[in-house]
Amino acid sequence: MPVSEPEPTERLQRDLQRRTREVGILERFAVALGGTLDLDALLHTMLASMDQEFGFSHAMVLLLDSSRDSLTVAASRGYPESGVGAVVRVGEGVIGVVAKRKKLLRTGALTRQREYAAAVREQMGRGDPGNTRKITLPGLERAQSIVAIPLLARDELLGVFAVESEGAAVFDDSDLSLIEAIASQTALAIQNAMLLRAERQRSAELEQANARLTTWNEASRRFVPFEFLEILGRRELPDVQRGDSAHKLMHAFFSDIRGYTTIVERQGAQDNFRFINEYLESMETPIKEHAGIIESYHGDGIMALFGGPPEDAVGAAVDSLLALDRYNETTRERTGAAPLRIGIGIDTGWLMLGTMGGAGRLAASVIGDCANTASRVENATKLYGATVLITTRTKEALADVSRWQLRAVDDVRPRGKREAVTLYEVLDGLPEPELAAKLRSLSSFEQGWRLYHDARTGDALVHFAEALRLAPADRAAQLYVGRCWHLIEHGVPEGWDGVIDLA
Repeated sequence: MPVSEPEPTERLQRDLQRRTREVGILERFAVALGGTLDLDALLHTMLASMDQEFGFSHAMVLLLDSSRDSLTVAASRGYPESGVGAVVRVGEGVIGVVAKRKKLLRTGALTRQREYAAAVREQMGRGDPGNTRKITLPGLERAQSIVAIPLLARDELLGVFAVESEGAAVFDDSDLSLIEAIASQTALAIQNAMLLRAERQRSAELEQANARLTTWNEASRRFVPFEFLEILGRRELPDVQRGDSAHKLMHAFFSDIRGYTTIVERQGAQDNFRFINEYLESMETPIKEHAGIIESYHGDGIMALFGGPPEDAVGAAVDSLLALDRYNETTRERTGAAPLRIGIGIDTGWLMLGTMGGAGRLAASVIGDCANTASRVENATKLYGATVLITTRTKEALADVSRWQLRAVDDVRPRGKREAVTLYEVLDGLPEPELAAKLRSLSSFEQGWRLYHDARTGDALVHFAEALRLAPADRAAQLYVGRCWHLIEHGVPEGWDGVIDLA
């Protein structure tokens, strides 16, 4: 007897049950896939869910690399070797054809998976898209069927989901539409995860680029102060052009170590570099704390510029002496080395700051009488036994001269100049015994200095001798006693103004 057709009610009931099952599966997949946006975790969740719902115990996901026209295994399940990293070219093999056609493909009667794997390896060997790792595609040794399903998001291919089975069929035809729906659902989740991964990668790359830029800027700052760039009207070092320049009223500061040549002659090269770097580091802080720009180092010499009030330059000089005292106590005395002494010269004037050089090598440079004078004034500290000397121009620019303990030590004419400048010794910052002695003798020294410039050398000698009695180590007082005796013995020259030429 012919088999009777099921009643319409029974068909509707079975259809309803199937639909209910499919909706349940889709809902479970949505929950599982929505639990993470991490791509690796998402792929493993998808494989586990497929296995749980359909028994796909041997499966893999390959993601498309459109730039190389290939697919790469991103995750697998149920194989002894994961095969992650194995490559299949688009259009070659079952998986490659599915990627090219964007259509599901089922193949059966596969008696030996080794033959399939060998074929894939052979395909991978032809026209390999730059992949140097020859990783074997995962596969069952006795696979009888394989299904490859394209992962499409809005018709955009993201990859391929491949399933193998030792049975003749991986799934029933009735599950085909459901599996394709799940594949589409999975593709959307993968697309979101890939977008997030790309965004995170871009953020990481941006952070790395910012870190490299910060490192570069910090390194650049150590060679060319950013304050120098600001004066030139440039924001970044690459913006600087040959010939960039600016004319600015500034205070030039030059310092030097007394007896530096003798010190380095007694040491080896490594010791000299360690010594000079330790010293320069201790001198850097007071200059920066007073808004100074270290323009250059000349061996032990420091050339700094101050664009604010002259108090910045004088304050940096005084604090440099205090920093030197700390350096001598913590470093020189600890090693048994003699303490260092330095000289500092400061002048105020207009400077031209700019860049010069050839097409392949530029240097920041400062041109102006102010810088040259500061260097010569620093050298003059040796003559007067002073530590800090400033010029008339710097003294007259001070807002409150009484804030500092100053004494005039000489009228000089820098080399190549017609106009004379007065040099003033800054007594602030000197060691306490030296400071006390010079302050005791200050009145006598100043009276002698005025009389000396009035050509009253005999009267000046009396006051300088008294100053020397009160401060026996005062080199300036010693110098003037000698000068007075010379003028008394040889007479005051005609046109006397008390000015000497400064070498």
